[in-house]
Amino acid sequence: MSFVCSLKKHSIIVKEGQRVKRGQILGQCGNSGNSLEPHLHFHIQNVEDLNIATGAKCYFDSIVVNGVFRAHYSQLKMNVSKIT
Repeated sequence: MSFVCSLKKHSIIVKEGQRVKRGQILGQCGNSGNSLEPHLHFHIQNVEDLNIATGAKCYFDSIVVNGVFRAHYSQLKMNVSKIT
């Protein structure tokens, strides 16, 4: 299960539960909550209930981090069990 949060209001063009493909636009970056700039929160977990969920390590085939292109990138360095 994955979540994408802090998207710009009224910019979301997919529906909850919809399968999406690599490169598909979901919406526009927004600025919600206590933040100064537009940002994106992306989260993966093993079950729907946040109170008992375990987060999963996420990999990106390609991404720009602080203006630098990174291939096969994961911010987390720890070993996290595979979630099925």
